[in-house]
Amino acid sequence: MSDSKPVISQRKKVSFAPIMIIPFVSLLVGVWMVVHSKLEAGPTIKIAFDTANGIEAGKTKVQMLNVAVGLVEDVALNKDATGVIATVTLDKSVEPLLKEDTRFWVVRARVGTEGVSGLGTLFSGAYIELSPGDGEPVDKHRFEGMEAAPVTAAGTPGKHLTLVSEKASIGVGDPILFQGFTVGRVETVEFDSVEKVARYDIFVHSPYDDLIHDNTRFWDVSGLSIGATADGVKVNMGALESVIRGGASFGNLPNMPEGKAIESGEQFRLYGSYSDILARPYRYGKYYVINISQPLTGLDTGAPVSFRGIQIGRVERILIKEIFGSRAMTGKESSLAVPVLIYVEPGRLGIPDSRSSLEALDEGIRSGIGYGLRATLKTGSVITGKKLIYFDYYSDDPEAQIGQFQQYTVLPSLTGNSGSIEDQFNDLMAKINAMPLEDTVTSVNRTLDSISALLEQRETTKLPENIGATLEELRYVLKGYSQDAELYQELNSSIRSLNSTLENVDRLTRTLSDQPSSILFSTPVNPDIVPKAAP
Repeated sequence: MSDSKPVISQRKKVSFAPIMIIPFVSLLVGVWMVVHSKLEAGPTIKIAFDTANGIEAGKTKVQMLNVAVGLVEDVALNKDATGVIATVTLDKSVEPLLKEDTRFWVVRARVGTEGVSGLGTLFSGAYIELSPGDGEPVDKHRFEGMEAAPVTAAGTPGKHLTLVSEKASIGVGDPILFQGFTVGRVETVEFDSVEKVARYDIFVHSPYDDLIHDNTRFWDVSGLSIGATADGVKVNMGALESVIRGGASFGNLPNMPEGKAIESGEQFRLYGSYSDILARPYRYGKYYVINISQPLTGLDTGAPVSFRGIQIGRVERILIKEIFGSRAMTGKESSLAVPVLIYVEPGRLGIPDSRSSLEALDEGIRSGIGYGLRATLKTGSVITGKKLIYFDYYSDDPEAQIGQFQQYTVLPSLTGNSGSIEDQFNDLMAKINAMPLEDTVTSVNRTLDSISALLEQRETTKLPENIGATLEELRYVLKGYSQDAELYQELNSSIRSLNSTLENVDRLTRTLSDQPSSILFSTPVNPDIVPKAAP
């Protein structure tokens, strides 16, 4: 047997430390990838559209200058189910382009009056176009999308203005003209349900926007107008584009200064035609109410409102239906008076046709009322019987107060005679009735009786014979002074002798003046210079 001892070797232990590093490193890598993707990912925004036509989640791209800069991730209805909300992820490179006035719209194939556009989307599909604004970058994640491309690109030099009209006559994309040249476009059209007017947002390109001042007028040139006058048929037609599509033109009125320059955002009225501007050439005015107690027969809408014969405005309408719903009038006017709404234009008074002049107009009227400024109803035409509102100063009128009827200022008026033909006739008849006609007729009859008695007297009847004899004697005396009379001949001969004597005296006077000694010495005889003949 061997005495050797068994050798027991210890088994090496396996270390798990290197193995545990792998998942930890993987975790770090994953976290880094997530953080990196978050840091490199662009913003996620929401865009509201009226409809999702052409928009698909995961397919519809967002492009700028034909370069893809984002993708639509989701499309859902909004809370009111009146539109859709598209959730869009954009590239980080376009984040600085998100500004307050950044615009998005869907580009799809369109055929309209403005032409054909978006034909490329028939093959590639619709996409959302991004147009950066020109403002400062903002932290904004919700935008209102547009259903069509904007008429004017962002950053285009020019001015944005607003036109207001009582009816919708032009549309989006219609031209803005100046003397027939297209200088701008209509960008948006909306109807104001509160004020019941149509509003047009327009853009006028630079440098044509410098042609617009506060005295500039805009009028509709859509289509053509035909009118018959005494000179024949007159046809007015704008540019061919405006005839087909519609449009508006602008310019200054004759003999009216250009006025002050305007800024973007100014509002102008859109007139129906150029003739409407000539009929109502002023932009600014103020409404007042006049309470009239006399009959309003002959007072029509558009009747003149004048100050001492100078027209300062017009009658807008008679507020007959308002007085049945409210009698909230203050002042001295009777509750039986009918309110008449008038429109006064400061430009007619020679002051600037601007918004600031409205305050000056109101201050002038209020100050004038303290000095007796009152409104009356007068007849403007005796033939037609048409009436007008007439302002003047009446010092004998007692002090009056300014009132209020609904939202309008009530100016004091005279409740006396309206100046109509009927009132004048009634006043004349009243004066005639007040006259003492019976006493006057009796007095006239007495006078006529006295004259008749005087003519019947004997001395009065002989008066014509005495006058005839006196005239005959006067005729005989004057006959002695005729050219054929002897007295006239003798008088004429004496006058001729007197003239001859005066001529001799005149010659004598001249001789004495030249030769004073001639009265004492004879005048020497001048020698004969002609030689005599020999004897």
